[in-house]
Amino acid sequence: MSTIISRISYLRELRRELLNYKGNALREFYYLEPEDLEQRSAANKWSIIDVFEHLNLVNYFYIKSFEQGLENAPDATDDRFSHSWLGKKSIQSMRPDQKGNIRKIPTFRKINPLYHQKKGRVLVAQVVFQDFIESMEQLIALAEKMEDKAIQSVNVKTLLPFIKLPLGDALGFITAHTQRHIVQAQKLAADIRAKQ
Repeated sequence: MSTIISRISYLRELRRELLNYKGNALREFYYLEPEDLEQRSAANKWSIIDVFEHLNLVNYFYIKSFEQGLENAPDATDDRFSHSWLGKKSIQSMRPDQKGNIRKIPTFRKINPLYHQKKGRVLVAQVVFQDFIESMEQLIALAEKMEDKAIQSVNVKTLLPFIKLPLGDALGFITAHTQRHIVQAQKLAADIRAKQ
């Protein structure tokens, strides 16, 4: 049985998290030297800029999905919210553990920045970061719009074609996904500083 919480408190907490990740990107990474942003420990490993490009690819998909979900979501009649079983598991799978460790999960080709670069895409750090900032602002605005909606009554598409999640769970998932990769980028930056 899933715990019932306040929908509005839940959404406001997610908005605070997303705002924090936007701030992290600006403070910790935006002004790094291009060679540091692009540094890879191996040819098949991601650099800091690759991490943010991956976030952009994922966020672009989910922002569209959330916009469609909001169009179909009925107005809320109360402030109750509870996670679905699958939503709760999906969010937990994305979050780093208490020690900051990230469980490895395979990345689909369509959201893998290395695949797109092999196909000719060139990453420009400032453009990638601007896209990330804009996606955070869009997600924050969507979370605010969800406050008036019954976010568990409408399911939205995920990157797995056969799985849909309730809108509120999907927003929790994308927030956890952002946390996961901010932690990854922080570890990459720490490794670069340790080698300097």
